[in-house]
Amino acid sequence: MTWLKVRPGIEALMVLVLASVVGAQSPDSTKDKRSGGWWDDLLEDRTLPLAKILAHPAALRGQTVRFVFQFHGPTQCANPYHTKFETDWYQNLSGWTNEAPLWSKDVYRKPFRNLFVKRGTEAERDLATAKEYARFVAVGEVTEIIRGEPWIEITGVEPLPTRLNEPALVHLVKGFMLKKLRRWDAAASAFRAADDASIPERVRAMAIREEAMALSEAGKTSLALSRIETALRVSPKDPASEALRDVWRTRVKDQNRRPGTEEVEPPPPPVSPPGGQPAK
Repeated sequence: MTWLKVRPGIEALMVLVLASVVGAQSPDSTKDKRSGGWWDDLLEDRTLPLAKILAHPAALRGQTVRFVFQFHGPTQCANPYHTKFETDWYQNLSGWTNEAPLWSKDVYRKPFRNLFVKRGTEAERDLATAKEYARFVAVGEVTEIIRGEPWIEITGVEPLPTRLNEPALVHLVKGFMLKKLRRWDAAASAFRAADDASIPERVRAMAIREEAMALSEAGKTSLALSRIETALRVSPKDPASEALRDVWRTRVKDQNRRPGTEEVEPPPPPVSPPGGQPAK
């Protein structure tokens, strides 16, 4: 490939390094290598997005999974199928993925309803007092797949410290409605009202970023830059916020360089002649 040019000496060095890495592997190092896909190392107890579990349930049948979800509440599954999740033994729950934009009406109205917890367990007691939008790290087993959807038995939960709340959600809904109407100042105020240290970092950074974009549309670039820098303090290295910050920094510098907008240095103070009175 023309874009990759390697000098002969460097090429030889790379071959030696590669050979040493391959040689350092034990003869059996590839025997245990799993080939089924990304789901093969689930037993290493890593956390998967619930959205990925919902998208690939067949690959996870019978597997123990860890995932984060936002609690919606108890529900009642019709359970017309022959499963172990009888209502006398299991509580049926519903929830959203951790990434679900709940300010979208369509998303809010469609929580995932196939979560189950065995009655009388510690997990059931923890979830019995949970508030709506509470976030949990859950451990569970994909026990059934019915009509392409997983049925998950939750065996343990750990609460997370931040959660969306009703006031913040209302302000976000209002902010997006005003944004659609191009009422930029009002939208910025609504998004500012949604900024709350108790909500998840991802949602808070998004609210501040939306506020900053509304301020920019209203012609308030300096304020927008200030708020996007706040968003980056909340969620460092966010690519969307970094891109906006760079654009607005350039715009503010360009505005300050325009004729008539440069800062004028004050005249120097009068200098007193040696041994005399200050010059007039």
